[in-house]
Amino acid sequence: MITLFLFLGIVYATLMILLGLLWQGNTSFAKTEGCDYQATMLVPFRNEEGNLRLIFESVERQIIRPMEVIWIDDHSEDRSIALLEDLIKNSTYTSQHILLRSSHQGKKAAIEAAVNQAKGDLIFTTDADCEVTPLWIMSMLEKFSDPKVMLVAGPVMNKQKVGFFDAFQQLDWASIILVSHTAIRLKRPLMCSGANLAYRKSAFVEVSGYEGNRSLLSGDDEFLLKKIAQKYGSEAIAYERSNSSLVVTNSHGDWGTMLSQRVRWASKWRGHDFVHGIFSLVPFCFQLFWIFTIAFPVLHGFEGLLLLIFLWFSKCVVEGFVLGKVCSHFNVFPTWQHRILTSMIHPFYVIVVGIWSIRGRYKWKGRVSF
Repeated sequence: MITLFLFLGIVYATLMILLGLLWQGNTSFAKTEGCDYQATMLVPFRNEEGNLRLIFESVERQIIRPMEVIWIDDHSEDRSIALLEDLIKNSTYTSQHILLRSSHQGKKAAIEAAVNQAKGDLIFTTDADCEVTPLWIMSMLEKFSDPKVMLVAGPVMNKQKVGFFDAFQQLDWASIILVSHTAIRLKRPLMCSGANLAYRKSAFVEVSGYEGNRSLLSGDDEFLLKKIAQKYGSEAIAYERSNSSLVVTNSHGDWGTMLSQRVRWASKWRGHDFVHGIFSLVPFCFQLFWIFTIAFPVLHGFEGLLLLIFLWFSKCVVEGFVLGKVCSHFNVFPTWQHRILTSMIHPFYVIVVGIWSIRGRYKWKGRVSF
């Protein structure tokens, strides 16, 4: 038993190191001021009164301006619409902004309505609680110079603040970025975030948008990714990981809200294929492995205690180094204390999210899934 778990610990550490090595690569992008493509930016929102000003101002600062920015209201119940109308009215680029009200509930319905109206060749999507860099569109456009590329995914991370909870979220985002980037680089695209996504309108239309998974509240990103990859091949998916492509979002204020969001993401497993389900199960099983090692001192005495210390020390160091490398790439620098504490808590966090997602019920933006 001890030999088996020692072997599994070494396998895990090796996989993490390989992910870290695959993270290496060229992050530069070509200047595309002369690009022939026209871009339309979509920003769906629901009850985002407190965030719309920041995303609006960051959109206005784009070096390459989209030909239109379509804001889609998903039945907001606060002052979001009034605030956005005021922002558009006082904008220097008033004609560039279009405000739509979705006739159906849900983010997918909002995006589909906007894509149908969009005039741009390329669709860029982000969320209303995010901010984009002035070079965001420019950095993502470079990938489309390859005519085979139909969809480009980009990184998302919460804003840098002081404190462990914010650092935990940054490291959690770093793990998502790392897996997303690696899977796409290995031509096995698994996931992406709709908060930082770009795709050809023609590809969206060709795969019939979200047909087949509209009933799920979540998945406006990953289901589209899979459908485009299936239609055009894995080489049609690219990942842009330059610092300029980073989209930042607000940190969650408490564990309950964060867990609810992660459960919403994890609940998409029902709509994916068998292969995706297996890939999702592997990290879950590894976290079970780490939790089970806590029983080693009871089962194997002093020898078990030594193995426990060795395994968890290796886990914390390797994870801290690899995820720290991803964070530092985006000028985010969690302390080693926060990295180690995150590494120790993360297995329990993953198990809670995994078990909760099996129920498939969560509350988000005032809506409850069943």
